Amino acid sequence: MTMRATLKGWTAILLALNLSLVGMIWVTLRSEPSGSSGSVSTAAPSQTTAEPPGSNPKARLQGLKKYAAISNRPLFSQTRRPTKPPPPPRPEKKKTVPMNLVLLGVVIGEHEKLALIRSKNSAKLHHVPEGTQIEGWVVEKILPDYIVVNSEIGQTQVRLWRLKEGPGSAGKGPSKIPDKKP
Repeated sequence: MTMRATLKGWTAILLALNLSLVGMIWVTLRSEPSGSSGSVSTAAPSQTTAEPPGSNPKARLQGLKKYAAISNRPLFSQTRRPTKPPPPPRPEKKKTVPMNLVLLGVVIGEHEKLALIRSKNSAKLHHVPEGTQIEGWVVEKILPDYIVVNSEIGQTQVRLWRLKEGPGSAGKGPSKIPDKKP
């Protein structure tokens, strides 16, 4: 026999073996359900099986709706960034009403209370009863040594001014009228 005839014989044998091997693989793949590893499960897909003891029930996969954010915002995308918290609200600027009032005296009668108030901007003396508005402030209460005034920014007290005590202050009047005493 020649070498050529021997090669043709071996080629035919190898081809037959390859075809039979491919056929066996194809039959095996067609008969097994996809995803199983050799064992066939008889449980229907909608039925759940009992969990093994010691397993964590929170570790089970939840419904796909719970993971919708992964589809909406892909994990490895450059645009996927943590959401920025909203900026803190800006504090409202409080309106300021300058305190230009000096309480010079208080008159408390049987039926009426008056505060003697002077503005720092003028020398005019105002006789003000409770509830009167003066320079953006409303006189709420008149007490013996101070008055309580309100404005849109809040409430404060204006104390009665006192003469400075010390040498040379008697008879000369106040050398300075203080804004408020602490």
